[in-house]
Amino acid sequence: MVKRLRAALAFLTLLPVGGDVLDSQEVGGMVTFFPLVGMILGLLVAVVAWFLVSVFPSVVGAGLLLAFAVVLTGAFHLDGLADVFDALALGRGEEEILAIMKESTVGVFGLSALILDLLVKYGVMVVLLGDRLYSPLVAAPLIGRWSLVYLAHRFPAARDMGLGAMVVGAAQEMVLARATLWLLLLPFLGWRFVLAWILVVPFLEGYGRFWKDKIGGLTGDVMGGGCEMVEVLVYLVALMGRV
Repeated sequence: MVKRLRAALAFLTLLPVGGDVLDSQEVGGMVTFFPLVGMILGLLVAVVAWFLVSVFPSVVGAGLLLAFAVVLTGAFHLDGLADVFDALALGRGEEEILAIMKESTVGVFGLSALILDLLVKYGVMVVLLGDRLYSPLVAAPLIGRWSLVYLAHRFPAARDMGLGAMVVGAAQEMVLARATLWLLLLPFLGWRFVLAWILVVPFLEGYGRFWKDKIGGLTGDVMGGGCEMVEVLVYLVALMGRV
């Protein structure tokens, strides 16, 4: 268990946990812990938020908090979000879309998606720090990392090789069931997050089917971009009605 959790942390974060190399039969166990990794990330961000709110105004603290969250993950899923929008805007067929996703450069469409994503998250964090609300900071990455498992279980990989294909190959039915058990923590964070999860599922279904029709399935970038969108959706649900 510890070995697989360390591997999941090493896979999804920059935390110095020294994740071990897993064989193909152990990858499913690693994927099971993706939601727990999201919760750990969220708790770390929440602790830093608690500290920042007592030192800086919320408009400053939110910027520092967002920077901390990005560094913590190495901008792993942000990179996927940018590649997804560049590929959608510039790709003219399956092969071209896949080729654009493999490029290391970021185009104007990907950069625009990154800016919009970070602006929304910054605005959310300003409100959360101002109101001293920390539960959304935990719930969003928890549901976001669960979404990776859901997508990988429900849809095929677009390529035979790569990180996306590895996760898709590991996300069997029992892996999804065990990963979903971590969502039993959502009511303790707030029933609003159960509603957010209910809204996330049809979004993921539409998102996954779109990419299945477009390029035959999922890539690591598609999954990462989806995770970012899910986090934003959870944040928006958390702030609904707060006027």
